[in-house]
Amino acid sequence: MDSRKKLLQNSVIVERILQYLTLGEQIQCSALCKNFHEIITKRLWVKQYRHLSIHKSPNIAIICNSPKPDEVSDKMVEAKEEELQNLLEFKIPLSYDKLKDFLKKIATYVEHLNLCSEYFTFQKNLGVAFCNVHMFTNLCSLTFNNIVVTNDQLALLATNCRNLRKLKFIECQCDELESLVPGYNLDIRQLSQMVQLRELVVQSDTPPSGRPELEEDVLHEMINKLNLSALILRNIRIVSKCSGLVPLNNGCCMAHLNVGNISHEYWPNFKHQLGGYGNLVSLTINTVDTNIRLNSVVFQVLSFNCYKLQTLVLEHCHLHVDDCSVIKTLEHLSLFSCNGFNATNLQQILGHRPLKSLHLIQTPIVGVIEDLNIASSSLEDITIDAAYIGNIEKVFCDSIQCMNKVHTIKWLNKDLENDWILSKCPSLRRLHICNPFTIRRFILKMDALQHLTFTRWHGLTWPFFLILLKNLPLQSLNIFTEEEIELDNEEMTCASTTLRRILIPYRIFRAKQHFWLDLVTYNPQLRLAVYGEESEIMHVSFLKNLLKWPHITDNINHMKICGMRMDINSLLTKFTDTFQFLQHITSHYRARHSLFTFEI
Repeated sequence: MDSRKKLLQNSVIVERILQYLTLGEQIQCSALCKNFHEIITKRLWVKQYRHLSIHKSPNIAIICNSPKPDEVSDKMVEAKEEELQNLLEFKIPLSYDKLKDFLKKIATYVEHLNLCSEYFTFQKNLGVAFCNVHMFTNLCSLTFNNIVVTNDQLALLATNCRNLRKLKFIECQCDELESLVPGYNLDIRQLSQMVQLRELVVQSDTPPSGRPELEEDVLHEMINKLNLSALILRNIRIVSKCSGLVPLNNGCCMAHLNVGNISHEYWPNFKHQLGGYGNLVSLTINTVDTNIRLNSVVFQVLSFNCYKLQTLVLEHCHLHVDDCSVIKTLEHLSLFSCNGFNATNLQQILGHRPLKSLHLIQTPIVGVIEDLNIASSSLEDITIDAAYIGNIEKVFCDSIQCMNKVHTIKWLNKDLENDWILSKCPSLRRLHICNPFTIRRFILKMDALQHLTFTRWHGLTWPFFLILLKNLPLQSLNIFTEEEIELDNEEMTCASTTLRRILIPYRIFRAKQHFWLDLVTYNPQLRLAVYGEESEIMHVSFLKNLLKWPHITDNINHMKICGMRMDINSLLTKFTDTFQFLQHITSHYRARHSLFTFEI
């Protein structure tokens, strides 16, 4: 047999060769011969695309395949941080012809699917439905994001996707382009046909007319008919117009619950029904009426009836609680924009309780807190919006014992002044602060620190910043600031660093462009990501100037713009055509005035 034929029939060698091709090239190769088709579709793609995200715009489709946590969570991430994470995620642009061919071959292997439409970005009266959802017969998890959802689609899901357990509707619309609301334009009867469905998330957008409303009886009907272990509603107001017609009788199955924005008229019934959710693991209570008072009775009901409750998230609540420590199983407590939380409550939860995480965001503390002590040794994750709380730092300074398990601290909107994060938190790995210059006396002694994020550059000097890069054992560094950065002609010597990733704003990159590019050259493991406005990142002279840097032209095969890989050779030899294509595939980011990123 000819040696070339032997080579082509060796599936291991062919697989290793084909894996370096782009997705578009793999689609073309899969049509060349049966052997290529089998290797690409049943070996390469099966490994790579069990988690699949598809972004649809009027111009092009974009594929992402990085697996994301599929857990039920109401954890809030800062909008800018989340936007940049999504931008930097690796993406593959595809024409709709290639997308159609790709989905035919891969659909049955996909287990987790995320569908996102960008049509509303371009025109408010545009919407798109995903008509091929019936092809994904082995789906376990499905997310619709800005998609038009019809009853026909739900019927197809119920008939063809028999393993579907998790279903999320994020800012979706019905066929009349109105916000999707269960029981009104989201058919509960169709959802009940999905016999394996256990987790349902419905997040509405907020139109100018206000949040859409959902009646209490419709909520109860949904809980009774759907055998859910998790129900999360966001930006939907729960009202009681004719309550009592549909009793709640299936709450014992629920483990994760967020019923949306609780109105004043629904609040008494909600408090009464809490005892019916005996197996709750996590609960979010979000009120929309300042006259609603969350008192000790609620905590007592949760303590007596919800003996598995580990996570409690309170949003926009007016608290009047005598004892926050009555819930013995509580491990995670988050307060967002709450009032009435007092110093005694803080002492109760930071006493000898098994609390693992504490988040206080835009939540002031009433009373004197200087005499409080932290006795809990179980804390792992702390987020404090210090601008809303007086001398909260002294509480941690005076801690009775070391917090050896703390691995993450986010200290927002106020500088740290004392060295308690060094002396009390020896295992700290993630630190989010305003300005590292304020802790310059001891930051270099934090040997366990791996991830540093800060939000202010003012007062920070370039020599000190270089010392941080050289001497801290960091894996990642993120700088989120909108401050004006002065251009500085002072020469900075390059340094060896343990960093694997740096994320910085465009202005900081431009202030020391030669230094940053030298740093990437000197540290081959380092990835440098820069974010900025479209007018900055996509400026022709800026991109051409980058391409003049020897390290980029000699050692790098590609750079990523908004997560999409651009071939360096194509940019060098066919800049105009490549730049036009880049403008085409990023048009949806430009239309919604998004940030842009490049990464080398």
